Amino acid sequence: MRSRDRVHVESFVSSVHRVTGFEITLAGILLHGSTDTAILREACNQAGVPAAILEARIEAILEAMRHAVAERRHELDLIRMPGVEKTLDQPGP
Repeated sequence: MRSRDRVHVESFVSSVHRVTGFEITLAGILLHGSTDTAILREACNQAGVPAAILEARIEAILEAMRHAVAERRHELDLIRMPGVEKTLDQPGP
């Protein structure tokens, strides 16, 4: 799936602020192909959030992100990428 909205992206910024009080930005961070955890670590490092604070609160941040996206699910504008159904229909190993 690919999203044409900013709901998930904005959940990073709002959730880090809500849980830690720190302001972050995703500007300049590679998002495509990265996990949420990797994006959080890179954004927090870029913003000067101490690693110990992030690691102690990362699960709370991820939970806040899930909640933020769920609250705004009506705004999601998702498109199915070509080949997804064919890939999912393939038998596992």
